[in-house]
Amino acid sequence: MKAERDAGALVLGPMYHLPPKDRELVFQESIRVCKPGGKLCYAYISLLGVYAGACILWPEKYPNAYANECTLVQGLDDLRPDLFFFTTPEEIEQTAKGHGLSILKNIGVDFFFASNIINNISEEQFAAWMMLNDRMADSAFCTGLSNHALLVCEKRK
Repeated sequence: MKAERDAGALVLGPMYHLPPKDRELVFQESIRVCKPGGKLCYAYISLLGVYAGACILWPEKYPNAYANECTLVQGLDDLRPDLFFFTTPEEIEQTAKGHGLSILKNIGVDFFFASNIINNISEEQFAAWMMLNDRMADSAFCTGLSNHALLVCEKRK
């Protein structure tokens, strides 16, 4: 029996841990295994969201010149520069388009200013928060404020 290619590809970890040069290989391989018209989803860490969150959560430590250089200039985690690699919604979309993919959605999934709120609110407040969170997740203007995001693409037919 001949193996068929998958209809799509779900890429949930590599973009967090690979520098931009190696991400190119992830795009190439995920596109290779995807059928024309198939959907591809790439999870990534948004450098602006994660760094802004660090500045709010740990104001005694952030911002600082070293973290600015690592995060904002190089796209690296200042504490683990060989482990976590960050990008922006615009950069990952540009890379996907450069590989011939159509962008369907770029979704923020967790917003830095929510982490210290969610654990201390009532169920009723949480339900109300989720309505706001869902609206932010659906807004392209909010994606960069998210710690993590999901780029949804389609392989052209």
